[in-house]
Amino acid sequence: AMLVASAGFTSCDDDFEQAPLEDFIPHATMQANTTLQELKETFHQDVNFYGTQVGTKANGEHYIVTGRIVSSDEAGNIFKKIAIEDETGGVIFSINATKMYQTYRYGQMLVVDVTGMWYGNYGSGVQIGGIPDGDPNTQAPSRMAESIWTAQAQTDGLANVDKLKIYELTVEEALALHDDPTTLLQWQGRLVRVNGVHFETPGKELAVSGQTNNTSYILDDNGRKLAINTSGYSTFWNTKAPKGTGSVLAVLTNYTSGWQLQLNNVEGLEGFTPWVDEPEKEPDPVG
Repeated sequence: AMLVASAGFTSCDDDFEQAPLEDFIPHATMQANTTLQELKETFHQDVNFYGTQVGTKANGEHYIVTGRIVSSDEAGNIFKKIAIEDETGGVIFSINATKMYQTYRYGQMLVVDVTGMWYGNYGSGVQIGGIPDGDPNTQAPSRMAESIWTAQAQTDGLANVDKLKIYELTVEEALALHDDPTTLLQWQGRLVRVNGVHFETPGKELAVSGQTNNTSYILDDNGRKLAINTSGYSTFWNTKAPKGTGSVLAVLTNYTSGWQLQLNNVEGLEGFTPWVDEPEKEPDPVG
């Protein structure tokens, strides 16, 4: 009897109809009408800290942008932020939410109605967020409420990392982009791979546990360098800077001191030789 019942259940399972894959693919209902560079050029101010609310266009339309997600908060190094890029540049959104990688996936298209959000600089780094708060001298867009973000941001299609545009740079080329005000604005929030570099302090941990901002430096053969910012709350904070020459795949951000690279995960350290501590030598025996 049990065998008969088991066969009956199997038959029912075989007849069960699964929903088609298309039912699980998100489709944005909004359409972009503004490139990221157009948005930045409209609201940019050349000061280190400010925030201005994004209104509507002259014709009453909202500012709507689209781009592919180039960041992930899964490893905890990029925290409460999402970076996207289109063909004209990149931008970073600041959102009071965590585990966003589960909904807004690396390599997925995103459409955002920016009207009503706040655009500005935090230490000369562009970000879009909520109403500025805190010290009047260093006011910048705060983290927007998660409810605002979910109401105004839509994913479009499945994640496709093969369609990510990765910009290959040398340290020299990156520094030249920072020297030009136009490219300085344009390149923030882009996914870049910086090639032909070595760490200034191989063997040193990338971060201090529980310390938010920790800076390491990568250098080219001529001593030119770029900063890597690593969170002490990330899953790889205690990774030791590797040896040898390699590449760094990261999101390009800006602060008053210059470019800062933010790794999505430790796999962004490409082609280096992992650091291995030498075993402690036993003391020489006394004659």
